[in-house]
Amino acid sequence: MPSHLVQKMHPALQLGGFPRLASRERLFSQQSMWDSGCVLHATAMALALLGLIEEPAVLRWSSKARETKYWRIAEPYYLVGVELSELIDIVARLNWGVRTELLEASHRTVLGFCEVELRQGQLLVVNWRPVGTDFYHAALAVGIEGRTDGTRFTPHALLIIDPAEHSPVMTGYNGRLVYGDTTAKRPVRHALYFTDNEEARQVLLTGAVAIRPPIK
Repeated sequence: MPSHLVQKMHPALQLGGFPRLASRERLFSQQSMWDSGCVLHATAMALALLGLIEEPAVLRWSSKARETKYWRIAEPYYLVGVELSELIDIVARLNWGVRTELLEASHRTVLGFCEVELRQGQLLVVNWRPVGTDFYHAALAVGIEGRTDGTRFTPHALLIIDPAEHSPVMTGYNGRLVYGDTTAKRPVRHALYFTDNEEARQVLLTGAVAIRPPIK
């Protein structure tokens, strides 16, 4: 008789789109999911894009002066997390001339703020939470996506580099936060966040920090 490949899994493991427990909670505990360093990782990438640090990927072990200074200031926050208001203070303590602006407001207002900053070529550390949860996550907004009609550009998504996802491959982003038309009469209640590794999630933007280069 021909042989057949059989997989016998632990009985507590519930299969489906993602491995889950009987409680329906996800099983997979990704390395670094326990820390709260997303704001700090996003900020390091922003500083690198501004030409202020050179080694964001290995910043913790870098021997370069600026990387060492950033890690010394950031380390106490790494496991406990950083509020956006605290991020303003961290950047100021670097004393590199980086300009910041914080906005914590409604989802729709934060989207409008992000649109204006991205159109001006700025970077943003954006903060959101999945609908129905109190879990907050931050990532770096590096671009904006939309459609053109003649000379009119209608944006519909923020392009994100998410430090919790795999590195972007052949693109400049690894996440898209699709939010629809902010000029619609009905309020935009949430956005849909897409990555290569997750199904779409409904998220609410809660705040953003614009990271602007030093004035020359």
